[in-house]
Amino acid sequence: MIAAMALWALLSVGGQNLHFYIYGSHSCSHCVMLEAELRSKFADSAITFYPIEDSANLSNFLKLKDITGIPVIPMTAVFLRDTLRVVRGASFAFEDVLPFVKLAEDSDCVVILWSQAELLRDTTEIKALQTLFLSGRTEQQRDAHRR
Repeated sequence: MIAAMALWALLSVGGQNLHFYIYGSHSCSHCVMLEAELRSKFADSAITFYPIEDSANLSNFLKLKDITGIPVIPMTAVFLRDTLRVVRGASFAFEDVLPFVKLAEDSDCVVILWSQAELLRDTTEIKALQTLFLSGRTEQQRDAHRR
């Protein structure tokens, strides 16, 4: 019960401070379902989708794969108050990631979720991950660049 209350507090208070950066493809059903689920719970401004069909995004994804060991899309970063807290490979239920956001915040680290949960404390790697998740190109940016 206490854990559920802590999660609810994080969601209610921190929900406005969460941002999701997703590397994926609109032809991937898992990517589409994840994006739809997050958009049903959060404002559009809290979700950034980077299509890997864009060569710059594919390049970023491959670098992310090298750092995290996550070889699949969607690959999602969860930022809390502008700080990277969780990187999750594959589709997920938002509620399942919340405890890891809290753990990362309490431990001042990043949690990598793939085949197991891994705590990342290397500041150089964390900065590299943050940069890659913040530097992708959205479809609107890609389309504006083509004009």
